[in-house]
Amino acid sequence: MKFEHFGQGSPTLVFSHANGFPPATYRRLFQAWGGAVDAPLLKPLTTTVDEAASDTWWRMAEELADWLESQPESRLLAGHSMGAVVSCLAAMRCPEKVAGLMMLDPVFLPTRWLAPMRLMPKRFKVKQPLVAKTLRRPHQFDDHRGAFRFHRSKRVFSGLDDQALTDYIHAAFEPNEQGVALRYSREWEAHIYQTAPWIWPRLRRLKVPTLVIRGGNSDTVTPASWARIGRLCPEAERIELPECGHLLPMEKPREVAALMRGWVAHRS
Repeated sequence: MKFEHFGQGSPTLVFSHANGFPPATYRRLFQAWGGAVDAPLLKPLTTTVDEAASDTWWRMAEELADWLESQPESRLLAGHSMGAVVSCLAAMRCPEKVAGLMMLDPVFLPTRWLAPMRLMPKRFKVKQPLVAKTLRRPHQFDDHRGAFRFHRSKRVFSGLDDQALTDYIHAAFEPNEQGVALRYSREWEAHIYQTAPWIWPRLRRLKVPTLVIRGGNSDTVTPASWARIGRLCPEAERIELPECGHLLPMEKPREVAALMRGWVAHRS
């Protein structure tokens, strides 16, 4: 696997990013964490969408698990959204290589949302509002300032302050001959939305120490899903952080990092 590395010192965290959000998006979370961070570049950042498959999430988890099994010692895993699910699946495969798992607003979707998306033909999937909107999003701007101005008005980023949004813009858009372009393609982002895994039947297999943090206003981890996680993973510690949503590690990086550090310290 390819990685980006942040910070130094211990404890070292292996952090997997969300769909559409490259690792440097989380710069302030990593600074607040205070130790080294090894952030894998998941498939959408290392391959073309032509190589996408219906089991992409599983393949990313397998790659992470393969890497973990090559390590001499167990590692501390964390992830946000898609990255939380990938980390969870990897932890299920090689629990002996996972010292602990921290999931930030994982994509554990209600069955009533997930089942139709998984079962409908692709020609209908691409017409779903989230997928269609993603495929229409601008992917090229003259410069980072233009990209910032465009995204500043979007509701999904309304909880991010200007510095957090700037971190995202510089992580997500890289220079090219025409200005700056999306590093994580909109086609990959849309594909990930269409192929979220059916995680619920497998959650009982999670046997590593686990912390789950939900944004109090999250529209991804619904109250019903939050309660279901508690029933299926009764030994996991669950914390709801108020006044933030699905992008909680960017909205409240210091608070999230403090919860993560406190959980690790309590277990030491």
